[in-house]
Amino acid sequence: MFDTVKYNQWMQSSRVLQVRYISLLTATLYYIYAQIDTFLVPAKSLFFVHSIHLYFLCPAILVIIGLTFFEKYHAILTYFLILIPIGASLGNFLILSKFEESTLYTPETYFIIFWVFILSGLRLFLAIISVSVIIFISFFSNAYLSPQAFILHLFWILCSTSFGILGAYLLERSNKKVFKNKEILATLAITDKLTGLYNRAKFDEVLSQELARAKRSHHTFGLVIKKTIPIP
Repeated sequence: MFDTVKYNQWMQSSRVLQVRYISLLTATLYYIYAQIDTFLVPAKSLFFVHSIHLYFLCPAILVIIGLTFFEKYHAILTYFLILIPIGASLGNFLILSKFEESTLYTPETYFIIFWVFILSGLRLFLAIISVSVIIFISFFSNAYLSPQAFILHLFWILCSTSFGILGAYLLERSNKKVFKNKEILATLAITDKLTGLYNRAKFDEVLSQELARAKRSHHTFGLVIKKTIPIP
């Protein structure tokens, strides 16, 4: 039987490191993106775009990085990982509504979807929830795109979502397989192959722990070893 709780605990440490460094890279790339905005956006609208890319997303991602250092805030971290991509998608939609050359900014949506599925560290079910809201927001972009551009926009959303779901599923399946193998090896390391009971090394470890516990509690400790001999 697969122990989901133990698996999630085992994955937590690697997920936290993944989120920390991926978020650091993402914040850096959004900072570069904000500098590129200077060449794409009219001066009168630059503050609006910078408000989204530089003054909202970069600090929000830095908050995610900060939360990874505190275990008691990891539940809040999960909510941030779900909501920040939705906020980024909403910001992208607002930018599309402001400019005639809106197709320059549509690829950001595909990046966001890929980021949620493959890089965010979210479990597949939670990633699907986040991306579903992102896709819902993207449907309203037809008001600012030509019919041809909107059809292509939907196609690339379909591609990024399909590859994202498949990639996330295969990655999660691979992680579960590694976890199962680790559990099997851990069991073999402490049991006797013939009897299926604790081997000598594990028995010594358990005995030492129980002796130490008895000494701390000022209790006596007894041990009975029984050997059964089958009758022919």
